[in-house]
Amino acid sequence: LALFLIPFVAAPVAAAEAGDLKLLISVASPVVTAPFPARLTLHLHNSGKQTLWIYTPVRDASAFLPGYNPFATEELGPATTSGGSTLQVQLQPPDAARAATEQSPAEGKVFESVGLPHPKLVALAPGEDYEEKAVVSLLPAKTGAEDTQQFSWGRYKLSVMYRAEYSNASDLERILGVGLWAGEAVSNTIEVDLRPPAADAICSVEGMVQD
Repeated sequence: LALFLIPFVAAPVAAAEAGDLKLLISVASPVVTAPFPARLTLHLHNSGKQTLWIYTPVRDASAFLPGYNPFATEELGPATTSGGSTLQVQLQPPDAARAATEQSPAEGKVFESVGLPHPKLVALAPGEDYEEKAVVSLLPAKTGAEDTQQFSWGRYKLSVMYRAEYSNASDLERILGVGLWAGEAVSNTIEVDLRPPAADAICSVEGMVQD
């Protein structure tokens, strides 16, 4: 029995243009009462001429720490690719006068998905749209002296920066034959009203801690 092995060579793929991906955001409610988070929808649009592949789910920008690798598993060991898709939340006061009174800036952070996040690559054909949800914690700025600082509740301008990068994107494109999108996309700006918890608010959490 003769066995002939024919080597497979993937067709070259044109690099995906970073500017081909457009991003708009919307919020489930423009009023966010502490300690509840904001629920964002990321509306991604492919304005280019080739299919883009998006890695999901999105994570907070702090996920890109040295040595972070979302592709590594216990079964396969450390993978050769590191990177993924992240979101950097930008929360700004509505005017310069109010910004001048702030001692510490407002902050925003994307919560991690509960349970199995089911990471995957999503194909986004030219002209197509894709939506992804994100739950974001929003913390207002603080004003006053260091020992008497208070939260500055009220209206803020909210936008996000969507980013994707991979340690060996060119190798992935050559092997998989797909155009992975990598780069940065800045969203539109929306206004949200951050409000303090009610004076008589009482909260409790019940459940079972699992390993």
